[in-house]
Amino acid sequence: MSFTEFKAILKSVGMGSKKKIVLEINDAELKGKFDILDEMVDTRVAISINAEVVRFKVQINTKTDKPIKSYTVDETGIVSEVKPEGEQLEADLDLPKDKLAIKNVPEVIEREIVDDFILSGLAPIYEDMRWYPVQRWIERINNGETYLKVATESGLSSGKAVELIDEYRSRVAPLAAAWDEWRKSKAEDSSEQDELDDEQEHIGQQSDPGATSGEDEDIEIMDESNMAPNYDGKQVIIAQQKGTNWVEYVFPIVDGEATYPKKYVDGKCVLGMNADEVRKEIGIAPIGGYSPGHIRYLIGEILAFGGELRDIPLDPLGDTDGDNDDPNDLEHDSKGGGVTETNSDSLDLDAYILKNKPSFEDIPYDFPALLERRKGGETWMQIAASIGVTSGQLAAAWSKYKKRIKEERSNGAA
Repeated sequence: MSFTEFKAILKSVGMGSKKKIVLEINDAELKGKFDILDEMVDTRVAISINAEVVRFKVQINTKTDKPIKSYTVDETGIVSEVKPEGEQLEADLDLPKDKLAIKNVPEVIEREIVDDFILSGLAPIYEDMRWYPVQRWIERINNGETYLKVATESGLSSGKAVELIDEYRSRVAPLAAAWDEWRKSKAEDSSEQDELDDEQEHIGQQSDPGATSGEDEDIEIMDESNMAPNYDGKQVIIAQQKGTNWVEYVFPIVDGEATYPKKYVDGKCVLGMNADEVRKEIGIAPIGGYSPGHIRYLIGEILAFGGELRDIPLDPLGDTDGDNDDPNDLEHDSKGGGVTETNSDSLDLDAYILKNKPSFEDIPYDFPALLERRKGGETWMQIAASIGVTSGQLAAAWSKYKKRIKEERSNGAA
């Protein structure tokens, strides 16, 4: 079987009974691939096209020819929207905001920049898209998985998954552009500082030629007291009483540093948090430099904010007795991984779901299929991980799903 891939510019699509697609490809892209393409002439081939740019629109005030919205980036990379210009113009132009003449100007940005921004953990999570783990999907796609695989494992059609991903990329694109400018400026500042440090070191070596010989330097003997602490099997948690609610922020530890936390309210996971939410709710910023998908926090700083190290429960999100079929077992026990009780009608509800396979447009998961997997022996933690969502997201959706079914049954629906 022949296979090749290359990047091209899509020039046109014919409109006849037989569609003809015209691609423009430079010589470098096709180097060493002509023979493979020649073998495939007049044979059926599978084509997958993925745009390398993200298109979005910018609202421009025609009076000033400036964008209605602008953005600022703080020292940690958090992007914030500046108060829209339209709200400042009422006094200046004697026009209410809804009377301003606005035009939409199309813009494009490299998809790689947008995805870097999303995977940095700094992109916002929109309330109307919280049901969909779009950021996780984009991470998987960037790691080589296909749209079809991501969609299938999430219980969606590939068209729906692509639509959601495209919409999310377009919405965050203006913020990504501002973040990219900040990222570039940080890189330039770092390069200039490195050059200055090199120059200072060179001057120091000239003034003291023997300073670099190393003959009289002290040698630090590493002992056990100097070794980095072992965080295996640990997580760091900040617990706070907020009003009548007990709130916990649970940070997993990866390679000696804390990473993306989850938020629990009264023992129930409500969401996974991005860097912006952590900064606003706790006041902790990630450590300097951003590697897509690898936001890190200093454990010492979390401890200084009232955090404490705790052992990770052996199966914090799964069953402890092996026979609890209620996905409320996804809930988190603040003392270390308990399981809530099963409702008395749980088995009856499960049987109804497996028999009738109800579905709802606003609930994206195929719960009848997921419940069959649960009955087959998988834990809810494993199922949530396999479809690219957090256990908290799955538990919230399951709760909504069950409630909807109970309402329909109480109203006499089949």
